[in-house]
Amino acid sequence: MTTVERAPDATASITVDAAPEQVWRAIVDLATGRPDGETFSGRWVGGAGPSVGARFRGWNRNGVLRWRTTGRVTECDPGRAFGFRVTSLGMAVADWRFELTQDGGGATVLRESTWDRRGPILRVVAPLATGVLDRATRNQRNIEQTLAHLRSTIHNTPL
Repeated sequence: MTTVERAPDATASITVDAAPEQVWRAIVDLATGRPDGETFSGRWVGGAGPSVGARFRGWNRNGVLRWRTTGRVTECDPGRAFGFRVTSLGMAVADWRFELTQDGGGATVLRESTWDRRGPILRVVAPLATGVLDRATRNQRNIEQTLAHLRSTIHNTPL
């Protein structure tokens, strides 16, 4: 994974009543989608699956605005961690990381974090393209919704 020199811009954690390997499989299953209010679909590029260097496409929306991003896996440790860098227009957008730890009682503590990597150009262009003015606040909300969705999917219960 890219060396992280500062605290994440957004982060949250939950406890999931499942083994880390089961939680990890749900994270990397792009077919399940992420109803976090922004990312609605994803797919591995070229039939790849989760491995360091593998790429995936993500489709996002905010109201009537739609955009596509590319993710490249930077960390892939089944049952322990999954990280990726998102780019758009060939420029870094963000680093994302899921970290899984077993809580000692058979459950998994799942933490999701993100670091904004946008340079000056994307800091100006991205709000126009996405309609999101406060990216850190939006990502915090998205993380909380994604974690709730993952727990619901794993527990097979509706949100």
